[in-house]
Amino acid sequence: MKRFISIKVFVATIVFATTGCLKEDSLEDVTGDIAVNLTSNIALATAPKSASGTMETVNEAGLYMIRTGQRLNSTNAIYSNAVMSTASSNKQTLLVSEPAIMYPARGSVDFVAYYPYSPSVGNDHTIDVNLADQAAGLSAEILYSNNATDREPTSDAVNLNFKYTLAKLRITITGNHLKPCDFLDMTVTIKGMHTRAKLNLETGEFIDRQEIKSIDMHRADVTYSSAVFEALLLPTMEGDEKLTFTLNTRGETAEYRQTVNYQANSLYICDISVKNIVKLDNIKTVLRSESSVQDNISNTDKTSLCYVTMETAKEGKILFYMGSTGMILIDWGDDEKSEIIGTSGKTEPYFHVYKDANPRTIKIYGENIYHFDCGKIYHQGKDNVNELTDVDVSRSNVLKFLRVGDNKLTDLDVSKNTALEKLLCENNQISRIDLRNNVNLKDLCICRNKLTSLNLTKIAGLESLCCSHNQLESLDLAKNVALDVLDCAENKLKTLDVSNNREMLDLRFNNNQIEGTVYLGDNRKLVTVFCQGNIFSESDMNGLLGSLHKEEINNRQKTIYIKGNPGTESCDKNLAIDKFWQVIEN
Repeated sequence: MKRFISIKVFVATIVFATTGCLKEDSLEDVTGDIAVNLTSNIALATAPKSASGTMETVNEAGLYMIRTGQRLNSTNAIYSNAVMSTASSNKQTLLVSEPAIMYPARGSVDFVAYYPYSPSVGNDHTIDVNLADQAAGLSAEILYSNNATDREPTSDAVNLNFKYTLAKLRITITGNHLKPCDFLDMTVTIKGMHTRAKLNLETGEFIDRQEIKSIDMHRADVTYSSAVFEALLLPTMEGDEKLTFTLNTRGETAEYRQTVNYQANSLYICDISVKNIVKLDNIKTVLRSESSVQDNISNTDKTSLCYVTMETAKEGKILFYMGSTGMILIDWGDDEKSEIIGTSGKTEPYFHVYKDANPRTIKIYGENIYHFDCGKIYHQGKDNVNELTDVDVSRSNVLKFLRVGDNKLTDLDVSKNTALEKLLCENNQISRIDLRNNVNLKDLCICRNKLTSLNLTKIAGLESLCCSHNQLESLDLAKNVALDVLDCAENKLKTLDVSNNREMLDLRFNNNQIEGTVYLGDNRKLVTVFCQGNIFSESDMNGLLGSLHKEEINNRQKTIYIKGNPGTESCDKNLAIDKFWQVIEN
């Protein structure tokens, strides 16, 4: 059967759930004296692709234990599709369950296992696999092991060697005459392939192949001089497969035919060097076994080009500032592209004017994007607002400065931006944000959003925090010992403790619902305190004024604002004045 691959270039534009099924008629053989001790070569860092194309952490495998020589579908199977949790120990991956899987009292057994676990294994011991659309990400891939056979009860470890059940095809396309936008626009389609089948857990082979259709390959990597496409394919049933590569570049095509016999657990590499419009050169196909399951799972989906995407439906000018140490390509989402061959390393403005308000996605490809500002910017005598509804910076892992303020964002994911030092996302509609991975953050402004909670416990080096005009009811700052500026005004706070924040210079918690004690601790650097508009009684105010330090701060005037509290008029202001504080009550 012939398989056709067409490449088109458009230049214009396991936690434990249940032990599984233990056969009731095998109970007499399970004594509980010797528990099964299983190890495996599964990598715990990242599991195989899910069907959605996203990388998922999966920590469960399915296990069958049968008497040696019996078939998997035998009614005498001892354990059927038992859930085994993965756990790491001494650089090994263990497969464990609770209660433990037990050897029978007598006789040897065979083990059959697959990964990741599926609760929907059919009565015929098969798992459905669908490879139809892989453009957004590689399809779900199942690992399989049946190497552990004829095992007598023992406390020694039994190692399950998992292998890939599918073949992988990788195509790398290069060409000196092609522009970066050519590689970014390439699509690769394999025609005439079976896209559905069932994996038979008894044999580890695929049966019942169905649905011959096209497979859109996944673009796994792209640079300014190459593109890499990958796809998972069903192993060849019999005979050789004829592949036809069709390259469509600027309206002209070229073809190359290659014989391939796909095998499970194998990677097929095809390098295509495009020397001119219609000629393909230096093509080779290499068959190689995957070095190990550990290596291949952890090394999937690498990319050498970080990028940013934005979504907007604005008519008129879109403007942002960006800093990058390499080349930049901007796809404006309306069939126009801006290609910047080399950058100065400085932060530069980039803008585009749209003639309509149609929704569009802007894609920015760049080497080492370290600075990105798409917030409201004063430009040419007026404010420019981009009206962005989504900003994705998840692949810009060297980003240090990010400003997305004054847009229409309801969500912002910065969990992958571990180098981030300054984040400004003020005046949006963000209701939650995860900052647990942003341990290098020093400056955070997230005011005028819809936050009800804010976890900053992992950011010990945070120096400046503005979270005013949200709906926060509590704020834990005990770990933020470097904090010197805090503005948490206009929230719903009922108490505040800054006793661990001894670097604090400017403290603003006005217009909250605070009463009782504000814990300043031994803070001797405070210069300004805003506490107006709370519900401090006379006694509360006296406690706050009395806790202020008496140190002189570089001849700066120390000031506290107390207007709008029940105890403002009657409190003893001399408690602060005697320490050289100016008390403002109007």
